[in-house]
Amino acid sequence: MPNAQVIRKDRIPFVWMGLLQFIRWTDHCCPHCQEVYRRTYFPAAVILGDGKRSCSERGMAFDDESREWPELRGGQKLRLLLPPAVLGLSGGILLCGVIVLFMAHRDQVTWAGVLILGVSADVHRPGGMAL
Repeated sequence: MPNAQVIRKDRIPFVWMGLLQFIRWTDHCCPHCQEVYRRTYFPAAVILGDGKRSCSERGMAFDDESREWPELRGGQKLRLLLPPAVLGLSGGILLCGVIVLFMAHRDQVTWAGVLILGVSADVHRPGGMAL
């Protein structure tokens, strides 16, 4: 039965605490034995592969939702190249750069200074990414 689809189980452990609903993951389970073979932490994760996987217990084939590059749609290709962490870091750098532009006097602002201060502010803020 090679056309069997993977079973996706979305896990949101802190659903009762409204603020922590963003902590979530998805378990990808074999449709034959229900064993978890992959866990992703983004709801719409894009995975490259041939789309075929065999059950480790029963040896039966199933579709694991991975696709080759030509089979991906435009949005999926973009999401694969720019995952949420990269988008968050670049958005933080852009936001810090704009804040620096508004804080400094007009005659003291150079584009190199804005870029350096923006990256520095984003990397050193409490939730920022460490390079």
